Amino acid sequence: MSVAVDSELERLARVLRCRTRDLGFLARFSATEIRALRLVVSARMYADHETTYSRIAAASRLLPMRVTAPLAQRMLPARVSAGVVASLPADQAAAMSARMSADYVADVSGFVHPVLSAPVLSRLPCDVIVRVAVVLAHREDYDTMAEVVAALSDAQVEAVVDAIEDPAVLVQVALRVTDPDALQHLTGIIPEPRLREMVVWARRRTRLWPELVALLGRLPAARRKRLLSAARAS
Repeated sequence: MSVAVDSELERLARVLRCRTRDLGFLARFSATEIRALRLVVSARMYADHETTYSRIAAASRLLPMRVTAPLAQRMLPARVSAGVVASLPADQAAAMSARMSADYVADVSGFVHPVLSAPVLSRLPCDVIVRVAVVLAHREDYDTMAEVVAALSDAQVEAVVDAIEDPAVLVQVALRVTDPDALQHLTGIIPEPRLREMVVWARRRTRLWPELVALLGRLPAARRKRLLSAARAS
């Protein structure tokens, strides 16, 4: 089973609140197909509870932000907060998230719908995105990091890449990005010296190397050739 398929099964299991092994029958499908299923299921589950999320969002506007943010962090489970985020105006949700701890925002990030929450994620300050990314990297929650890539701006992605020095983290995230456009976005932003570090690291890991080579196949031929040459010389 590929890293991407395994990652999508874990993310779907998180949405459905079941064990990953209970979804093993889906392993015959591609990561892209499982992702499509997950997004449909996630959107349906949000729709089923949209009224509740909207009521909580409306109530949050009755209090000052300095009160609402810590209160929500203390009272709302991360899964519920993720639904409320999608129901708030994007600017308000981003401002509230910026006042919460990086650990809590990291928890919530594991449940956000990448499409519904994209306007919020793209408005978060780069320093907030970096703090949350560092928390997720420390937890080795590469699935969540890969999930939000599509919603981030170029500046946000660049800030995260600059902050994460370990090439292993970037490799693990890249292999789990199952949105083709997001993968193109990520590989296009990562500077070539950092990509070279990733390639050299993966070259020494037999299991991951073939998958990274497949990922490199999406790069322009000249750039791919330079990176593979660097890997052979390492």
